[in-house]
Amino acid sequence: MPPDCSRRMQAAPRGASDPESGASVSRLQVPMVAEPLLRERLTLSSEVGRFPSELRTDFPGIHFPADMPSVWWYTATPDADPRDVSREPQEVYEERLAALRHLLAQRPERCLLLVAHWGVLKALTGADLHPGEMTTVEVQL
Repeated sequence: MPPDCSRRMQAAPRGASDPESGASVSRLQVPMVAEPLLRERLTLSSEVGRFPSELRTDFPGIHFPADMPSVWWYTATPDADPRDVSREPQEVYEERLAALRHLLAQRPERCLLLVAHWGVLKALTGADLHPGEMTTVEVQL
């Protein structure tokens, strides 16, 4: 990881290490921030999220935004049961990724470590990564 990296978004897998230095990302002294826009596209029941109150309890080292909605994953309608699986339409997914690109472009850091599902990382970077794989990719946001 380049030495000027000063933030990472989302939680890095415990024990994951930087392929260049071997440094454990869980020991790096950088804040971990959960970003709901970085979530996977909802297509399966395993991609339904958990309420921020539960996540804050289970992951105390991660900052969850104060304004993070209690249902931060896709639902077909605002009043839908949050446990129902409604596939996130392609146009909604693309709009969310555009909002994520805009958010990332506004950040002051030159380097971010993003931890997300394959589809989101592929859409953002074009990289075809395997589970748990780390790589460095320069992108234009």
